Amino acid sequence: MKADKNKVIEELVELRCKRGYSSTSLVNYLKETYDINQARAYELIKEAREMMGEIYNEMNWNALQDAILFLENLKEKLLGSGDTKGALEVQKELNKVNQLYIQKIEIESKTIEGINIVIKKDSSE
Repeated sequence: MKADKNKVIEELVELRCKRGYSSTSLVNYLKETYDINQARAYELIKEAREMMGEIYNEMNWNALQDAILFLENLKEKLLGSGDTKGALEVQKELNKVNQLYIQKIEIESKTIEGINIVIKKDSSE
């Protein structure tokens, strides 16, 4: 390879994310620009995808933090204006975002020889 591997991977990330290149277009680009064979091109694209995944996760985390901050501020404004019902709705959304919502659980009761036994079943079963 004529160029630095990290530089090529960064180029691939840019071409994929900013210009919307497909995998085939990226392979062709690598063949024409760097004279890289198809197998090596796919290896580099795989490495670029891993980097894109890390970038995406970081962007997602930042977006999640922004959403939480917005909802918390909205809840405070609603509480300040006396809109407790609206604040409760926002709190429900915050709980969903923070994955604090309670999973629905089915409860069955059975009586065996005078003893009441309660069996809890997760609804996902």
